[in-house]
Amino acid sequence: MAMEHIEISGRIVCKFSGNMDTNACMDIEKQLTALLEKHGTEGKKLPFEFDLGDVNYVASSFLRLCAKATKSLGTGNVNVVKVTPVVKKVFKIAGFSEMLRID
Repeated sequence: MAMEHIEISGRIVCKFSGNMDTNACMDIEKQLTALLEKHGTEGKKLPFEFDLGDVNYVASSFLRLCAKATKSLGTGNVNVVKVTPVVKKVFKIAGFSEMLRID
């Protein structure tokens, strides 16, 4: 599975695995959209944490999902953690290090 999620200590942790290419992102978009509607725009806004510890590649379609989450939850409410140096560089080059906290 490309994404699993759990609520921990007042935040939603989404753990991603594999390559976050266009096909994987198409598969998880509906699941992520439902989570954002439940815990973001319609309900009590909970911060989201995207765990990329098991991800080696991100495509622009994954960056779009990150932007969608940030738009829904607000700047500062989406954190990306356990990022490999290669993936971190992609976020930085795309300018996402301004909008997301990337650890």
